[in-house]
Amino acid sequence: MSGKRALRARMQGNLDGLCGVYSVVNASLHLSRKRLTADQTKELFRSLCDQLGREGRLEDTIVDGMTVRTLGRLIDTSASFLAAEGCGRIRRKMACKTTYGLKEFWDRIVAHIETNGDGSVILGMGGMYDHWTCVREIDENRISLIDSDGLHRLRRTNCTVGERRKGRHHVLWPTQTFLLDAVD
Repeated sequence: MSGKRALRARMQGNLDGLCGVYSVVNASLHLSRKRLTADQTKELFRSLCDQLGREGRLEDTIVDGMTVRTLGRLIDTSASFLAAEGCGRIRRKMACKTTYGLKEFWDRIVAHIETNGDGSVILGMGGMYDHWTCVREIDENRISLIDSDGLHRLRRTNCTVGERRKGRHHVLWPTQTFLLDAVD
């Protein structure tokens, strides 16, 4: 054995910014009126990547991630895809137009998930992670995630909507969070 330390393998997501694409796929799978096959899921992924390519954003997204506007257009692309497959549509709206406090934002997400179910929120976050993820469940203490990077949950005591500070290392972005609902 040489004197070098073993290098850790890089995992999918370590070097790419495709979490936004995966969050849209995960939300779509949960909100679809019919279960998508593996081939349909792959075709949805391809459609989202094609959209990024048509906008000239694929390379930048792969390396740097995407903006909230780009993510919104991907949600629209997914809505069209689902409609074409006979799986209903997805409508989107922003969680907040202005910055809310953590309590107001948290309560809004709780109410939305109670009404629209798993996968109906795509959460924008920063701090420890600069990331887009999909919400599975939320209660007064934690958010459970459907996440492409292996995140499972966020404890409320570790979240803020303001500046990152000791103990509050997950910065949730109310104005960059999408509330989704499925329509026929």
